[in-house]
Amino acid sequence: MKNNFNKILCIELLMVLLVINYMIITIVFHDNFFKYFRDVILIILLVYSCKKVELKREEIIWLIITLLLCVTFIRTGIDSLSFVSFRKYIFPILCLFVAERAVVINKPKLESFLKFVLIFFTIISMFGIFQAWVLGDTFLKKLGYQVIYAYGYGREMLNYSFYFGNLGIQRVVSTLSNSNVCGLILGSTLILLLYFYPYVKCKGKNIWLIMILAGYVLTFSRSNFLALFVVIIIALYPHIPHKNKLWGMIGLVVAGVVILGIVQGRDGLVYKIYNWFLNSLNLNDTSIAGRPARWLEALQEAIKHPFGKGFGHVGALGINAGVTDAIDCENSYLAIAID
Repeated sequence: MKNNFNKILCIELLMVLLVINYMIITIVFHDNFFKYFRDVILIILLVYSCKKVELKREEIIWLIITLLLCVTFIRTGIDSLSFVSFRKYIFPILCLFVAERAVVINKPKLESFLKFVLIFFTIISMFGIFQAWVLGDTFLKKLGYQVIYAYGYGREMLNYSFYFGNLGIQRVVSTLSNSNVCGLILGSTLILLLYFYPYVKCKGKNIWLIMILAGYVLTFSRSNFLALFVVIIIALYPHIPHKNKLWGMIGLVVAGVVILGIVQGRDGLVYKIYNWFLNSLNLNDTSIAGRPARWLEALQEAIKHPFGKGFGHVGALGINAGVTDAIDCENSYLAIAID
């Protein structure tokens, strides 16, 4: 039981390091030796996890994916770019492996872990909201986040993906590298906490959940909204408690937003967000414009190379490394296919 407790504690520490890594380790400390703390913890967890020899069915699938990654690594050639690309894939697979093997086998441990998740990600969400809506993007620029000159605003700003619409309002990013990653993490956290809702033992837990939801919504991450909606409809809805109260609250919120939009008129925030939503559907928003052309180019590359091109030919890693044929496909599935 002691080993199991240590594993859960290490997983909690690993979660914290993964979430704060970009802002603290990469930006503030410029990727010094602290960035390897995550790897050390993961290796320790992996050693403990491998004491159990027999493989489950899902673990065999992960092993096959790992072997495919090794083949791609060898095909690409052994260099720093290959190592970085390989690590990008293998790290989350190993995290999933050790987390699956560190199963919480008793109710008190599960409740303690879920309480940690609830409190930690509430803090992450609230910090993200405070940073985006109070401190503003000036805070991130002073920390060292990359900036570009936006001619539409006549000043240096963060990358377009940090803002929604042409409003110049920063999307919640918290301590992560971008708002989509933040949305993915907060959305996944909501799924976990809603699924295990009866085991979340924390005073005022509904308020905490609403705080996480607020940060999640303010990421304005369209792809994550769609994903969460699908998961809720297909898998989570039967497990959600107090459905009538929930629908009543949603109805009140929608009515309040509509009334606020009418009162504010065309110059109000609600109407501007509504236009942002329409522009997103029409693929005219600045943070999504031009993506269909990139998707088509990436699809053509994937078709031409059905077994992949090897590591380093797609995404920021290849582009920043100066790979001549690297493309920015703006789609994770196509990027994996090209790799």
